[in-house]
Amino acid sequence: FPQNRKKISFNLTNNARLVFAGQGETSDCGPNGFQIVCSNGLTGLPNSWEAYGSESPLSQDILIGAGLGWGAPCESMAELKIQEATPFPKIWSPGRYVAFRWPMTLVSCMFTFEGTLESLSH
Repeated sequence: FPQNRKKISFNLTNNARLVFAGQGETSDCGPNGFQIVCSNGLTGLPNSWEAYGSESPLSQDILIGAGLGWGAPCESMAELKIQEATPFPKIWSPGRYVAFRWPMTLVSCMFTFEGTLESLSH
């Protein structure tokens, strides 16, 4: 996916997780970032998401939101932003390869991903 604003919509699924995974240019929270705003009020507030970061490509378990090692994301300083989500922070996880997961209860979201989005599952 290119590095710009996207919109996704999908049906709710019981016991599912929303997972975004991708790759940043560096291993820190400075220039890389992920920002999201959804129709149910979900945003990228760090306490809403779990994050996983690695210097190596992510395993299939992580790409589907499973596996161990998930933790709190860090706040990003990336410049890319969604106008509707301006007051909300962008997040990242230390590591060049990252994933963000959230338990599913939403309908429609707009997001930005500063870096290369390589995977999206729900």
